[in-house]
Amino acid sequence: VPRCTTVRAREGPVLTGYVPFESLKVTEDTELAGLRLLPVTSDEIPPQQRHFTLDPPIGCVAAVPVSGTSAARIADRARATAEHGLRVLRIALRASPGINDEQLRFRLGEAYAFDEQASGWAQRPGTPHEMTLVPSEIDHVNARLVAALPLVPGNKFERKADLAVRWMERAWLATEPLIRLLYLFFALESLLGDTSEGEKAGLIALRRAMLGEAAGRGFTHPSDTYLLYDKVRSAAVHGSEPPELSEDAVDRFAWDVRDDLDDYLRYGRDHGFTKQSQLVQALDHHPDRPDHHRGDAVRGARDPLRVLGARLRPWQQRLGALPRPVAAVPGAYAPADPQAYAPADVP
Repeated sequence: VPRCTTVRAREGPVLTGYVPFESLKVTEDTELAGLRLLPVTSDEIPPQQRHFTLDPPIGCVAAVPVSGTSAARIADRARATAEHGLRVLRIALRASPGINDEQLRFRLGEAYAFDEQASGWAQRPGTPHEMTLVPSEIDHVNARLVAALPLVPGNKFERKADLAVRWMERAWLATEPLIRLLYLFFALESLLGDTSEGEKAGLIALRRAMLGEAAGRGFTHPSDTYLLYDKVRSAAVHGSEPPELSEDAVDRFAWDVRDDLDDYLRYGRDHGFTKQSQLVQALDHHPDRPDHHRGDAVRGARDPLRVLGARLRPWQQRLGALPRPVAAVPGAYAPADPQAYAPADVP
């Protein structure tokens, strides 16, 4: 995160860090939720400087006691303390009648100060950086299958892809690694999940690996997906403390999920799928999973030929790999007595 700091490291006395809040106003010195909030007109606040200004949308300033010897670290501690206060303040305020969610979107400003000569700023996570689209990037975008997704999905297969894209967009805009990871898993489960009960980590990881193989990108080992799902996603969703998660790990997983969306669209297009469940069934019954028993293909089926066709579709161009018990036996299949099958003469 870009940072500009002119704070000089100090030892000994406790300092007071002044951290502005956007879209939150107080009319007098106020203490609540562990914070001391000052109106922007307070004489206690250091004078405005190059980075430290009190122009709108700044509505008040938190006075946070901090100590330390590193300028950057004491600034970070002051902002972390203020952020925690805002977090619990939002939850406590929401219980008050007449306050709505839109009023709770106040946040830290980017600047801070300690006195008239010590100030700095820290760019807020999620701040957009301008980019210019060049022809090569435009061609790259247009070549991606996701660029052709319609505004209104035409079938259940496209609806799941659209849902995955929406979760992926949320992941791109989120700034916390854990939240990004959860959104990415929601996207992956939109593509490869189902409503069955039971342990999902291994199932999602294996389906993701099989999707890469089936789409022609190659088999990807399922261990990383399994561990992230089992140790991080499941812990967070079920109320446990998840392990620490690095930005690099989330970035790698985000790249994988982008590839999975491409594979989903390509494999679905090549096989004419109109439902996400058709793709999931094809992966679960893929010829590279010979140990997976699929049950009787005919018993109870209203359209046995369609069931057989769906099961045999993944075996196209791979008939030589069929297990011997189900492979056709080469030979002459002409009836021994052709007349026995000839139509009767019509008088």
